[in-house]
Amino acid sequence: AMFLMACSALQAVMEDWDFDVEQFRPLATDAVRLLIDDMARCSDYESQLQVFSVLNLVIDHLQERARECAPMILQMLPQLWCDSEGQGLLRIQILLALQRLVHVLGSDSPITYPVVLPILQFVIDPDSPDAVNSLEDGLCLWIVVLRHAPGPVDGLVAPLGGLLRIMRNSTEHIFTGTRCITSAVLLYGDAVLEAHGCDMNAVLGGYVGNVKDKAMTDIVHCLNAIVEACPRQGLRFMADTIVAILVDVLGPDKGNQVVAPFLARVVSPLLIRCPEEVLRLFEYACNTRGPEVAAALQRLEAGAADPHVTRPPCERLLASFLGLWLDKFDSIASKGMRKMASLGLCALLKLDVPCVVPRFGEIVTHVAAVWAEVEQGPDADTLGLSFANAGAGPRDDFIPVSVDLEEAEGETARRQALYSESPVVALLIKDYFQECMRQSRNCETLVQAAGGSGSEDGSIAKMLDELLI
Repeated sequence: AMFLMACSALQAVMEDWDFDVEQFRPLATDAVRLLIDDMARCSDYESQLQVFSVLNLVIDHLQERARECAPMILQMLPQLWCDSEGQGLLRIQILLALQRLVHVLGSDSPITYPVVLPILQFVIDPDSPDAVNSLEDGLCLWIVVLRHAPGPVDGLVAPLGGLLRIMRNSTEHIFTGTRCITSAVLLYGDAVLEAHGCDMNAVLGGYVGNVKDKAMTDIVHCLNAIVEACPRQGLRFMADTIVAILVDVLGPDKGNQVVAPFLARVVSPLLIRCPEEVLRLFEYACNTRGPEVAAALQRLEAGAADPHVTRPPCERLLASFLGLWLDKFDSIASKGMRKMASLGLCALLKLDVPCVVPRFGEIVTHVAAVWAEVEQGPDADTLGLSFANAGAGPRDDFIPVSVDLEEAEGETARRQALYSESPVVALLIKDYFQECMRQSRNCETLVQAAGGSGSEDGSIAKMLDELLI
């Protein structure tokens, strides 16, 4: 009883606004040792829960100085975890303590893996008895572990199989799950796709058309990370998911919340890297989703003066998608995303497809506007094009972790390296437009189309001249 009163007093002091962390730090190691020793003597669940809550508070206040206490805490956790079977709240406190320790240790966090990885494997398992109570906290711990990891380690991505099984049967964990997948892909690259790509494709593709726009945005951002980090294997493994979204965004009244990032973050990077692969993707869509594509084209071409019904479905699908792109372009708010979307429109010029010529005037209008906006203005040298900073991106504010994920140096370094090595980053709109025009088989036809595209004052021709000079 005296010990629990002391714990309550320590907790009250540490939660006081006037608590001086610097004065407490010389006493911290002894305080942690006493908490651990007395926790071992606590036999009842409520007492252990109270002591562990205070221990988490101490780690929270100590931050970097908690490194000194990490070995002591890690040593007692395995036995405490085993002894806490069936005590969900205590196990959640253990998971929160591990979040804090991993975060404090940062690049040294691999010393926690002998304790952390078996717990993660147990918690992120649909067959685990703890899955109902501890899964979300386990996923949050895994995110912290992945983001702080200095590099790939055997067993670190093992929970992904369990996560995908859980996500296959529920939409509850899309928000956290897509962020786990993103961090795993950034850490392991193609190796993750080789091991889990088919399951990832099935899970993410299965959500398309069955979840709200907010969840679809999370999926699109996850796809962006995959195609950026795995340019060789990303399209190969995720083609079905990309095609599903491609057909879905052509549906009636599709919100800009999904269309804009899909255009800028998924389709544009793929087009810039290899336009022919994207063309084959449209062919794949017609082959694998024929009835859905036919229904979409019937709806989109209804009432059109020239529905081009004699063209192959692939060309008609691309024409409808280009129409959506041009119609929705102004809804892309972020300058970085607008720049990426305009580069994607430029890449389309390399394709020998009939739908580009009649829409060339609109393409020039958008490309010229973004060029003037982002490469002639004050932000010209500060706009990044990687998934890490091409726009607002997925926000982590609502992941219920107990640490600041933005401070994770491991993933920050990986994102920065991906940004630095991306061939897209160095592209300038005007230079790339000229490159694409030179490689276009229809260059002369496109120039003529711009001259006769219906602009009475010749403004489109003038914009084209500015881009080609």
